[in-house]
Amino acid sequence: MTNLVEKVLLIGFGILMIFSFFSIINPLIITFNESNEYQKDFEKIIINIEQIDKGINYVANNNDTYFSNIFIFENLKISINQFRVDYIFLLDGIKIITKYYPLKLQNQEYNLISQCFYKFNISYSGNNSYLIKFYI
Repeated sequence: MTNLVEKVLLIGFGILMIFSFFSIINPLIITFNESNEYQKDFEKIIINIEQIDKGINYVANNNDTYFSNIFIFENLKISINQFRVDYIFLLDGIKIITKYYPLKLQNQEYNLISQCFYKFNISYSGNNSYLIKFYI
C-alpha cells in the first residue's frame, strides 16, 4: 500500500512540474511567434526603404534624374527634411528609420498606402536642391 501511495505522489508531482514548466514557457513561445510575424513585415518595409535609398544615392552620385516604379508593401510615411529622410511606419508601435544624404532635398511629406504601385521620381528643382515625387 505504501508503494502505491508513493507512486501516486511521484506521478502527481511530475504532472505538477510539467504543468508549471509549460505555463512558464508559454508566454515566451507566444512572443517568439509574434516577433517572427513582425520580422516578415519589417523585411518588406526595409525593401521599400532600400529602393528609395538607391534612387537618392543614384542622384547624389550621378547628378541625374531618377525614375522608378515601387510597390509599397506596408503603409509608409516619408518625411523629407533637406539632408535627411525619415521613414515612419507602424510595426508593434511607431518606428522611425532616419537616413542622411549628401544632397539637399526639398521639404515634403508623403503617406504611401500599402499594396499600391507608385511612380518614384527624383529631379533637380533648382536652388541646389532635388525634388522627390511619388505618383500613383
